[in-house]
Amino acid sequence: MTNAPNIFISGISRGIGHALVPAFLRAYPEATLFGCARSNVEIDNVTAFKADITSSEDMHTLAAKLPTLDIVIHNAAVLGPRARLVDIDDDVFRQVVDVNLNGSFLMAKYLLPLMTPDGVFVGVSSSVGRQGRAQWGAYSASKHGLEGVLGIVADECPLMHVLSFNPGGTATDMRAEAYPDEDPSTIPSAAEIAQVLVERVVDSTPGLSVLNARDFVS
Repeated sequence: MTNAPNIFISGISRGIGHALVPAFLRAYPEATLFGCARSNVEIDNVTAFKADITSSEDMHTLAAKLPTLDIVIHNAAVLGPRARLVDIDDDVFRQVVDVNLNGSFLMAKYLLPLMTPDGVFVGVSSSVGRQGRAQWGAYSASKHGLEGVLGIVADECPLMHVLSFNPGGTATDMRAEAYPDEDPSTIPSAAEIAQVLVERVVDSTPGLSVLNARDFVS
């Protein structure tokens, strides 16, 4: 890995995506950072684009503006309703899958061709993406799909470092949406989890690595 990598992060406007910026710059002070969000954002030390990862047109346009990439972090996601499968609206289920699964496909389709052969491709996953859990419906199913995409990337790009990263409970807006009564001070902050992820990227090896942040932070 070069000491001045080109890094791309989706979902950079808040939460873990936003916290990854200073964490990466601590690890790689000479890095060039790029990112995207669905809204216009301005972040110091980042070239940020307004782009919808579910749009082929947006992703094609975005890819044309990017240089060769060394590290790609697919972080953008939506939660969807906490409800039993039989109670989830059909269109809402499709919307969650569109962002969390189809978005991961489009990230891979348009950004893998830009990556160095031994680059690092990370998908921010979830424990419910590895084992189904009641009332996590669309989110769980879509994160299972993300896990599948990451496995395919690892098999098709054998020199690449592919990380499936489960942050666990993290004090973000999404977590508060899922657990509105939880005290955020009792779980790790986005900055803590971002630091764990960057350290795993720095130490990564070729092939697929399935990681849980809670193995590295209490």
